[in-house]
Amino acid sequence: MRQQVLCLGIIFGFIVPLSTLDANTTSALGIENYHWRIAKYRGDGTQKGDEQGLIDATIPAKITLAKGEVSGSAGCGALVGTYTLFGKHLINIKANFALAGLCSYEESVQNQLILTALKGDLRIDEKDDHTFLRDTSGKARVLLN
Repeated sequence: MRQQVLCLGIIFGFIVPLSTLDANTTSALGIENYHWRIAKYRGDGTQKGDEQGLIDATIPAKITLAKGEVSGSAGCGALVGTYTLFGKHLINIKANFALAGLCSYEESVQNQLILTALKGDLRIDEKDDHTFLRDTSGKARVLLN
């Protein structure tokens, strides 16, 4: 389930968005301005994946894409970076994680695999209440919901 991040104010009896995208910015089918749960991600081949080759995020992971900035967590520490949209269906994410302590081995593995899955140009493929990020060949890299 995604939660929309939108500040609203009431001015003169109307609901007016206080924070909106620039009129020249293309929004990619609603991928922006939501707190997404990273439900699944592509492993390194040593894990058993689902029919799309994705493995479950066993440690809570999340990502928010808003106004060109990436925030969230790949499981341990903070996920930070930038992204660029190319039209309505393609995104390029440049992210890394910052730590304020130690991560377990499992957290470190998930962090690295999620960062790897988010690299490069990704196609945005929305289906019902979830969104796949796929590489340009169509292979699923991340499932957001």
